[in-house]
Amino acid sequence: MHILVLFISSGIALFLLIMHSYFLREKRITLNFFIFAFILAFLKEGSIRKEAIYEAYPYLKLYGFSNDVPVFVASLIATIGWVFTFYISWCIAEKILRRIDCFKNKIFATLLMSSFVVIGVSYCIEVTAMNIQWWHWDIHPLAQKNLFVGSYSFLPIGAWLFFSLSFLIAFFLIECSKYRNSRWKAIFLFIPFIYGWSVYYYGPRVPLLPIGTMNVVGLFMFTILFLSLLNQLSFEHGYIDYNHKVLKNTPILYFLNKAPVFVLLLMLSIVIIVDLFVISKPILLISIIPLLFLLFLSIKKIPLQLIVIIALAVIISDKLRLRAIFTIVPMIFFLILWMFSKIKERIYSLEK
Repeated sequence: MHILVLFISSGIALFLLIMHSYFLREKRITLNFFIFAFILAFLKEGSIRKEAIYEAYPYLKLYGFSNDVPVFVASLIATIGWVFTFYISWCIAEKILRRIDCFKNKIFATLLMSSFVVIGVSYCIEVTAMNIQWWHWDIHPLAQKNLFVGSYSFLPIGAWLFFSLSFLIAFFLIECSKYRNSRWKAIFLFIPFIYGWSVYYYGPRVPLLPIGTMNVVGLFMFTILFLSLLNQLSFEHGYIDYNHKVLKNTPILYFLNKAPVFVLLLMLSIVIIVDLFVISKPILLISIIPLLFLLFLSIKKIPLQLIVIIALAVIISDKLRLRAIFTIVPMIFFLILWMFSKIKERIYSLEK
């Protein structure tokens, strides 16, 4: 029953996101994004559930659905989840960057904020799913209780982050950037290929070490931050100007404009209901805090000063301890971009 609820809710959410892309982005962008995202995710999820793969790479058994869920159904649900995550992270990142003019149409800044959305979705979904036994990660020896709730660790974060970003980086460079009409653009397809190859062949040696995974995640995030600050590669296709008058004056477009935030609120509502009333573990609600901060940032009407005050309140909370630092990391990276933009504006004004 729980799996059926998950399947129906994720299916509805994905439908709304497809409509959002179809009406607000290019039809070519929509077609290519969702077809290739579905194929890539289904191949990944279908392949890792074959017994031959488990025999060759036993570490993949760390992750799996409940035994009573058929392989095809498990693969389909996971695939929908991946495609949902790919697209919602892109949309929320775009909305967040509306607050910073010099980054709002930039590919690497979008990838940076998308990374945090992926991590936020991963944290709250995985913690709830493991505790209600939708699926499992055998990572209890790796759980970092000083940073996370729900026996969580950096291993699932790395899995979500690197798979999602390997697709988004390739898609943005091939389909949305100035390289779209280049004959050699297909070379970017090696990005998701290299990710998949490294996981299958080298995964057993590194991901099981939490300190190794944590360092790799941190290095990756700071690399994307560095590229965001120094590389101004822009979206040439597929970017949505959420402030455009047409979006505000056309009812269907106005609704679709709000769809990503609505979908994220729907997902958070399900997580909250499950944590409070189904498994009765309110402590797990800590896992939604990083995503809540990103959601607040994506709603431009919420003053940035208020969000910063809430973040400071979380930091000084005795009950959260080190968990508080982790929960506001997305805010820290966003503020670095914001301060960098203010410095640029100041330098520009002085030069005039």
